[in-house]
Amino acid sequence: MIGADLTTKLQEHGRRRMSSQISAPPDRAPSDRAFGSGRWRYREYGRRDARLDLLRGYAVFAMLCDHAANISWFSPFTGGNRFVVSAAEAFVFLAGLVIGMVYGGRMRRDGWVAAAESILRRVVVLYAATVGLTLLFVVLFQFTSLRLWLDRDYGLGLTDPVELLIGTLTLHYTYHGTDILWMYTILIATAPLLLLALRDGHAVPVVVGSWLLWLAYQWYPSQATVPWMATNVNYFPVSAWQVIFVNGLVIGYYRDAVSRVLARVPIHLVLAVFGLGMAFLILVQRGHNTGRLAGWPIVGHLAGEWYLLLFDKPNLALGRLVAFVILAGFSYSLVTAYWVPIRRALGWLLLPLGTNSLRAYGVHLIMIVVVYNVDALASLYDRSRTANTLIQAVTVGLTFATVVTWRRLERGVAWRPAMPVWPVLPARPARLERRGAWVVATSLAVLFLTVAGTLLLGPVRGARQADLATAVAEADVLRYVPEGAVSADEVPVLLALHPEGQNGPQFATPLVDIARANGWALIAPTVPYGDWSVPEEATADSVHTLPRVRAVLDAIGDNDTVRFRDRVLLVASGRGAHAAHQFALAYPESVSAIASTGPAPCILPAQEIQAGSEAVELPFPSGVYDLEQYVGAPWNRDALRQVAFWIGVIPDATDPISSCPWRPLAEREPPERAQLFAELLSGIGARTQTVVLHPATDADPPLAEAMAFLRGVEELNER
Repeated sequence: MIGADLTTKLQEHGRRRMSSQISAPPDRAPSDRAFGSGRWRYREYGRRDARLDLLRGYAVFAMLCDHAANISWFSPFTGGNRFVVSAAEAFVFLAGLVIGMVYGGRMRRDGWVAAAESILRRVVVLYAATVGLTLLFVVLFQFTSLRLWLDRDYGLGLTDPVELLIGTLTLHYTYHGTDILWMYTILIATAPLLLLALRDGHAVPVVVGSWLLWLAYQWYPSQATVPWMATNVNYFPVSAWQVIFVNGLVIGYYRDAVSRVLARVPIHLVLAVFGLGMAFLILVQRGHNTGRLAGWPIVGHLAGEWYLLLFDKPNLALGRLVAFVILAGFSYSLVTAYWVPIRRALGWLLLPLGTNSLRAYGVHLIMIVVVYNVDALASLYDRSRTANTLIQAVTVGLTFATVVTWRRLERGVAWRPAMPVWPVLPARPARLERRGAWVVATSLAVLFLTVAGTLLLGPVRGARQADLATAVAEADVLRYVPEGAVSADEVPVLLALHPEGQNGPQFATPLVDIARANGWALIAPTVPYGDWSVPEEATADSVHTLPRVRAVLDAIGDNDTVRFRDRVLLVASGRGAHAAHQFALAYPESVSAIASTGPAPCILPAQEIQAGSEAVELPFPSGVYDLEQYVGAPWNRDALRQVAFWIGVIPDATDPISSCPWRPLAEREPPERAQLFAELLSGIGARTQTVVLHPATDADPPLAEAMAFLRGVEELNER
């Protein structure tokens, strides 16, 4: 009897166990069944998808690191803000995805008005954060001497305090660093209308319209800029970046349908496919950084002449979008397949950052100021990878500690600051129409503020200029085109490369009057120079700088009203002189004349040099032996014959910029290097002139003499 009862109980237990194994949890979402099974895969079923929080936390971590310092030991995992895709794309896409999931679901349950009300409350918080942080940094810039995230030489962009205040309140002005919050605020404000269109079954027009706006901005950025242009918003134009947000929102809204499709594909197959894509992107980036894959099919073009066109960040070019799709697919499948070990290793850091992403972003801007004003830490900036890693770790640690402490204090007092959009109304059906009227009224008020801001500030003063009719000093470049220039003219272009410690506009401002007097266009980009004393960094900087300068020249040539000379006049000083010499040898067909002051050249116009009885090869950046691997074309000796050189040398071997960090030129004194450079050019047939400068007595004359040389060359060209 006892045995029979025991047998019955064991059979019943087995049936219950089998039933529990084959039935899914009642709250399991369709996406949680995707990609098959595995003991490490994501199984945290519930209303909130922790994978998205972790990925958003990783994007925040990457932004914190990349903003705090340059290349570090974290850079292989964060991209160092130099990869073909950045954390900003992930941040914007996840914002749209989560809104589509969360507020799309709320709209289905409670109606559009309830969802729109919640979204607009979020918009107000974002608006307050954008305005508050902008004004905070303006005050710090104006009334303190603290080191800020961006060098003070870049300025505020506006000088009239009333204009600046009105521009900030109407979202026509941001300080550097709050531009992404500016874009984020505008994108979130459009979400209620997008959700309304999706509710009414207009998903196709929404997606098609988003892509058409993106495409229009690629070809006609001035005409396709929406909703308006704002001062210091140079990297996140809404017209381009909205395509990621809108498509993310649509995917989030139709999450269940998308999940059913993904459920048919094995997770490890998805991971393998996107893993191969990531390997290809890394190869392209590596080729661009080193310049040694120019001869490879496809990769050579993507890493060389097509790189800046396809992976441009502000325009969110096509290659960057493809790269983001690959990164998103790889990241999502990776955390799905290996959730357990990833969460155990990184969840303690990334999940709090992801669930408090807006707060973490705002806090980190302030923490960077704190770190930069601690001399012991600030002195480490860009000294080495390890030093940069330490700065980034401190910034992340302070931000993380502040966010976690803030959350715990909120829980302790059971209070969270809020900014109501309108008086809280009872959620009764009779009041829905009234609440809907509040939503419409709030939208109209925002529209009124932006239109009023445009009228008060004016189309030029309150916005970044799209044409080049006058001198325009932006955050990183000065452009000038002489007034009255028309398409019938062929305007000479003066390219100015600044020394270390200055930026492009600061170096070129005194040159505007000279350019105006001679009828020249002037362009002066800001070049992010690295450590010249470290050969690897100096080489990497050269590889990045040359195509970027070339792209700047191509950009100024994209003008429908003015024709520019194909060959530019180039003036450079200090570290810019090294870049100018390299640029002239790499792209001689783009240079008419070059005048440099400061260091002697550290590159020679030769493929080899005689050392005793042996010929020593001169690979780039010592020479042009393997230049084809960096520019994708053989060295153009014939074009170099037509370039005129004026080299003003300061014979100060103690200055690090005057030394050469690589052999065989490392042992030669500056005057000797300059003389050798000139002799080799003369042997080719190029016109050269070398002058030894003495800064203590010469002061301004070197620049005047350099400009007189360029003016003389231009007069010869016009004959």
